[in-house]
Amino acid sequence: MHRLLPDIYAGVNIMSTGFLLGNISDISAFATGFLLPVDGAVYANIFGADSSPARNLINGRPDATVIGSPVVNDRSVTLTSMESYIDTGVKQTGEMTIITLGKPAGATSNFIHWSNYGSPVTNGGSGLTSTDFAQQSNATGNPTLSLGYTLDNFATRLSLSYGITAGADTVKRRAIASVFSQSAMTTRLRDLVNKKSQQNAIPANGVLLQAGNILLGSHYTAATASKGDMYFAAIYPRALTDAEIDAVYVPIKAFFGLQ
Repeated sequence: MHRLLPDIYAGVNIMSTGFLLGNISDISAFATGFLLPVDGAVYANIFGADSSPARNLINGRPDATVIGSPVVNDRSVTLTSMESYIDTGVKQTGEMTIITLGKPAGATSNFIHWSNYGSPVTNGGSGLTSTDFAQQSNATGNPTLSLGYTLDNFATRLSLSYGITAGADTVKRRAIASVFSQSAMTTRLRDLVNKKSQQNAIPANGVLLQAGNILLGSHYTAATASKGDMYFAAIYPRALTDAEIDAVYVPIKAFFGLQ
């Protein structure tokens, strides 16, 4: 039987195996499940030396698939597009919140936090591929979001792309929340570290394109170079409110010593 123990280092609840752990501040290596402050996540992982990059901490959900050989660091994993990355196994829907914590690690390349760019569209049309991803600028650290949509019943593909611009920023490790909701006809991008947000409506009669699994650290095709360190990722199959996103971020902020 599992029992719930507070991980006093991370400030989150992790389901332990029931062992007497004593005065251990980080029990993530023993974790068999993960209780985020907001219910309903289908994927989550805190990356680092004490965990597998394939692990999915959401109890009862399948593990992710590791492609290539990502470099596992003390509290992160280094991902390179098309070479070493993570397939979460979570299919994209029209209602999602994807929260990631990462930073660029290449000399010049941006870092793709999540993507299904290049995967076949699954909710209509023929021959269309996704243009969806969130990435972080190597030069400024600022995030951008790209989402594909159609206005003509999947005959053509359009792109809704925007970012949070604040000039150069020395804080390169960013927690990013990407939110989109077909039912509410809205999208939202948040930089949780710098407490900045940008919202854009889905155009009237627009239908978001849905495609393959959410990848961490890579596109499906070799569109752009990307290399970076991923510290944390969580996926919800619905659009979280700002208050819910903030609640998820609180223990992550404490664990990684963020703003």
